[in-house]
Amino acid sequence: MVPIKASIPNITTVAFRLRKAAPLAKLLDEVRKWTESELTEVGFGGSVSWNLGNEHATVIGNEIVHLAQGVFNFNWLKNKSAFRTPNLQGFCRYLEAFCRPDGRLFDVRHCGFHKAYCNCKGERRQGWECESGAEFHSCDRTPFEASFYAYPEGPVMLTGWPVGADGRFDHQLYQLRKDAEQFGLLDKYHSDEEAVAHWRDDDWYLRLGAMRGIPGEILDQVVERMRERLREQLPITYPVMLADLSVVVYNDTLLNDLSIVHTIDEVIAHPELIGAIYSRAGYPA
Repeated sequence: MVPIKASIPNITTVAFRLRKAAPLAKLLDEVRKWTESELTEVGFGGSVSWNLGNEHATVIGNEIVHLAQGVFNFNWLKNKSAFRTPNLQGFCRYLEAFCRPDGRLFDVRHCGFHKAYCNCKGERRQGWECESGAEFHSCDRTPFEASFYAYPEGPVMLTGWPVGADGRFDHQLYQLRKDAEQFGLLDKYHSDEEAVAHWRDDDWYLRLGAMRGIPGEILDQVVERMRERLREQLPITYPVMLADLSVVVYNDTLLNDLSIVHTIDEVIAHPELIGAIYSRAGYPA
């Protein structure tokens, strides 16, 4: 791995920055209420800076770095020490082709996951099947474990996973992220580092805000209770449409301050936008 940092402003592809499906919007409201209730119960109400209206899911990071040799994808360089030039328009065209006729990329499910913890070791970490009896494991976590998490002085995240028409987890998001590699893009969690080389990122993670001023051991209790609340709910699903996605130039990691927001259709129809996107991110096209 190469010890570099992605500078700000930079580029990413996200969903729901412009609009949100009604079931998701309702779930986000409930999660905020439940989280505040649990935090108040332990004496730390108001510890979250909520990203109200700007909650988003990252499809794949398009972050770039500008070196003497050219402009390269940040994750390829950091995770695999490889120089890959991103093809942003090619990726947008791929997303268009990935869609069903109605413009749907896939459906995502939250809530109602079996309470289980992944303890798989060695080769058992490969693939999707988890010894715990959970629906599957992704990046060494069961859906229950990953359904909600938060870090002291860090992000607050809600996670779902893609499901097919039959309701089964079909891992379409992982496939999309793997396919993106042909366009010079690499998922943040796909790495050659030995400890995580087996990870296959299928997580549809939504960043809801940032946690501030709460001790880690107390926050761990709150997180576990939030996972229980989500487990107790009936499964909630909603479609992710191509129209929900946008390429953005962000000036802060919560995406509250954006310089550019373009839909996927706009990037496909107007190739000249690529130059403007790179320029606004501080790099030559």
